[in-house]
Amino acid sequence: MRKVAIVGGGVAGMGAAKRLLDAGHHVTLFESLPRLGGDCFGVDVQLPARGMRRVDAGVSDFNVHTFVQVKALLDELGLEYHPIVQDASFMKPNGEVLYYFRDGELRGGQSLSNVQRFRAEIGRFAMECVEVLDDPRLGGWTLGQYLLERRYSEEFVDLYAVPRAMGCFPMPNDHPANYPVRGLVSFWRMHGIVGNDGPPERMCVEGGMHEYCRAFEKWFSLRGGHVRCSTRVVGVVRRARYVEIRAITRDDEHLAFKVDHVIFATNPNEVVPLLEDPTEDEMSIFAEFPYQRARLAVHVDRRLMPRDREAWGSYNYVVPQGNDPEVRPTITFYPNLMTGLPEKVPDVFVSMNPHVEPDEMSLISNRFFEHPVVTGHTHRATERLRRIQGERGTWFAGSYLAEPFVHEQALVTGQEVAKWLIERDPPLAAPSNGDGSEPEPS
Repeated sequence: MRKVAIVGGGVAGMGAAKRLLDAGHHVTLFESLPRLGGDCFGVDVQLPARGMRRVDAGVSDFNVHTFVQVKALLDELGLEYHPIVQDASFMKPNGEVLYYFRDGELRGGQSLSNVQRFRAEIGRFAMECVEVLDDPRLGGWTLGQYLLERRYSEEFVDLYAVPRAMGCFPMPNDHPANYPVRGLVSFWRMHGIVGNDGPPERMCVEGGMHEYCRAFEKWFSLRGGHVRCSTRVVGVVRRARYVEIRAITRDDEHLAFKVDHVIFATNPNEVVPLLEDPTEDEMSIFAEFPYQRARLAVHVDRRLMPRDREAWGSYNYVVPQGNDPEVRPTITFYPNLMTGLPEKVPDVFVSMNPHVEPDEMSLISNRFFEHPVVTGHTHRATERLRRIQGERGTWFAGSYLAEPFVHEQALVTGQEVAKWLIERDPPLAAPSNGDGSEPEPS
């Protein structure tokens, strides 16, 4: 039985851990946070009378048609899920409503010059834009170039395509016209927003998507896996016959573990600082994966929502006016509507890069998270990284290896790297240290 340490308890780490455990390897999962899940998490919202309700503040739903492995994992964990409400609103930065969708129908479009043409262009774009995924000639186009070449109206560009693109988290902090169109359409296709696969079946887990992380930890531990949350890995040293993991617990206990393999299931910018002897290849490869920080504010400030409550959507997009909003991407989610929270839960909003600063007293949670950025140019670095997978017992997984960097792809990269490790070092091989129990501090 081989010993494998996984650094990072997000979905990539969980995917690798499950496959390795199923194959018979001994697996320890290290996570610096007190919980598993990475960007899939919830926050506690105070109920009016007493008690708390945990509400999704990160990953909130999945498309059953394209999130194939996520669905399989949820099914194996025995979790129930139900459709979300996909209503959306489009508003000016001051909250003035331009139009909104309710049950798929466009409403409140009095400010549109030609509602029929606008609706037709939305339908045409949803069917037509997927061509960029198959036609190599369009691979380097920006969204602005594509919309111009395909002769979409200025109204469609300004009031639909640009604000909707601006609500996609993997996009860079730039004008949406400059977004790589292939990465953007790939993101929309994964979520079922474009394409001809029929109505998107976007689902959320009963109780919130964050519930699957807790369920996985229980499943994994009951089957002999080891989870070390609140344990921050501070260094990885590759020796001739083993890999040493150095970590610090929340109680400031300093530990060292000997394992046969280590899988980095972290953000790409975290890998090289953890390697105490990074190679030139590793340093140059990871320098090619861009990332940026985004702010995620959970609050109860209605000023970030449309003025007209009738227009409130699960997704509330901001139509740029002049230089506002300054920071992109930006969007405000309304989980009460999206996931059908009980009426006793007060209105709570989740804003990515808020276009209006929420009142300080309204904040429930305020954090920054790092995420990979779609550029359309990471394929070379990804291929280079694949060639060094497994060298010196070191492996790499994460959403940054597969644009457009959504939850499904993170999970798949973890499963894939576990498969490669198993093929190279089958679990029936004699253990190189210990007896298969949890790695003891050295």
